[in-house]
Amino acid sequence: MLDKSQQLASGTLLGKETIQPLSRNIKWSVRQKIMGIATSIIVFSIGISIFTTIRLMEVKHELIDLAEFTIPITDLISKVEAHSLEQQLHLQRIFRFYASNTLDREQVEKEKNEFENRGHEVGEEINKAKHLAHKGVIRAEIKSDIAIYKGLEKKVKVIEKEYQDFFDDALHAINLLKKGKIQLAEHLEQKVIKEEDEFTKHIKEILQNLQQQTVLSAKTADKHEREVFWLAISATIIAVVGGLFYSIVIIGGFLRPIRDLVAKMHIVDKGNFDVEVKTTTWDEIGQLGHSFNAMIEELKLKNKIEETFGKYVDPRVVEYLLEGGGLQGTEGEKREMTVMFFGLTGLENLSSNLEPDALTVFYNEYLNLLGRPLSDHKGVIDKFIGTVVMGFWGPPFTEINEHAALALKTSKNLIASLPKLENLTQNHLGEYFTERTSTITIGVATGEMIVGNMGSASSMSYTVMGDVVNNASRLKGASKQFEVPFLCSEETTKMAGSEFRFRELDNILAMGMDEPMKIFEYLPDLSLYVDYTDENLALYSEGLEEYRQSNWGAAKQSWTSFASKVPGDKAVQIMLARLPYLETVAPADWSGIWQMTDK
Repeated sequence: MLDKSQQLASGTLLGKETIQPLSRNIKWSVRQKIMGIATSIIVFSIGISIFTTIRLMEVKHELIDLAEFTIPITDLISKVEAHSLEQQLHLQRIFRFYASNTLDREQVEKEKNEFENRGHEVGEEINKAKHLAHKGVIRAEIKSDIAIYKGLEKKVKVIEKEYQDFFDDALHAINLLKKGKIQLAEHLEQKVIKEEDEFTKHIKEILQNLQQQTVLSAKTADKHEREVFWLAISATIIAVVGGLFYSIVIIGGFLRPIRDLVAKMHIVDKGNFDVEVKTTTWDEIGQLGHSFNAMIEELKLKNKIEETFGKYVDPRVVEYLLEGGGLQGTEGEKREMTVMFFGLTGLENLSSNLEPDALTVFYNEYLNLLGRPLSDHKGVIDKFIGTVVMGFWGPPFTEINEHAALALKTSKNLIASLPKLENLTQNHLGEYFTERTSTITIGVATGEMIVGNMGSASSMSYTVMGDVVNNASRLKGASKQFEVPFLCSEETTKMAGSEFRFRELDNILAMGMDEPMKIFEYLPDLSLYVDYTDENLALYSEGLEEYRQSNWGAAKQSWTSFASKVPGDKAVQIMLARLPYLETVAPADWSGIWQMTDK
């Protein structure tokens, strides 16, 4: 195969050493010269046409095999992988349900049905892939592709057998669970897990082979296309010598669709799939354009699938991991961050009263309304725990010193959205939402915590862990007991700065804690807090100081005065209610620390 320089050299050789020597040895008439030039151009053009046709046919065959067999088989195997992963999730949920204290048999049956449905889909897709591979063996245009499809057909049969073993054993394990044979089911679960791993391993091998084949076919087609391109350039140079007009008409018309295709390929290479090659003929170039458009549709479908699964993990976490932020293992690191737990009271035991579809619709809208303020302020939604949302802030997703302030801004938006949340619950739940005085409860803590990929080698989650995380959860529980929307730790107030107003509420020792913790209420500039002036807050602080000094009468006087100026404050009523009890039972060395008895 001639490279670019050799092709140009060949064109020069034809012009100087073939035509010019003949003109020196023989006396050509004008007609002979014209006919000789025309004949040379015609012969060269015929040769170019033959060579181009051969190369275009090879491109056509490569793209036909790619479009009719390789890409569709890749799509089917990808679906097999996706549906088998969904099956594994349903199976894990079934085992988790049986491991819980209360077994929801209706939910178990639903998960089993979903498991079986995905199984039928996997079976159909494997059969289609096997049939398509066999069809490729018979009808493939490229000899090397035939051998690949033969090997692929054998591999598909192998995964078909492995999948059937996994499916049968999984169903057997589920039946053992139903019969109460938990130990046998758990023993069988280990075998199922090994079968899952083996099946997944072979699926990934097949997908890798298909990807390599796709890349190889694309490179081969690109190589042939480049050969045609440079050959066309050579023909253009020679055609210009014989006649500029014919060069523009013939070669120009030939190059336009190829250049358009090359340009569109560069656009696709940048990740933009909103392109289409316009084809006006059904020749080889037209077929190439149609194959390119078909490939783009397959890429769009694959991208849509990736976007769908991307919704299960915060996109910033995915980007951070892919850029090398900890994708390889489960190692974590200590960082100073801010974590939040928040939710709405009065939503307990809804699953026993509502239909699953209605409950799902409500939860999706409810959690979306809760999660939006957090996402708007650079927060990462870690997980949904029933009706409670957990989120966190900190590097690399925020600046080093801004995460506490962002959490407080999020809290302000959440508190302001309480009317919307109540309307949502009333509209969806109606009579089942009995707590008319529902409120949002928020717990925020700042400090050093462990962040990174947590989990096993086969299933990991990028999350945060540590005492600070537990404290945020406890603060959320305390906010419900003190009947205030928000509580945070002292570290949060220090990092947030003077821009935000707080009230020190108490010093508590929550359940599960070894050390007491001062708790603070954030007072945003909302109409709900209009009475919380500096003068009124000073009354509460004075009462708190007297309370810690065991001066019960003085504490009562300050707090009573505060309660008269801020009549809607329930926290001060709770503190006042303690005083008669403490007057009789408080020890002589009273430290002002209140032991919490509920979470």
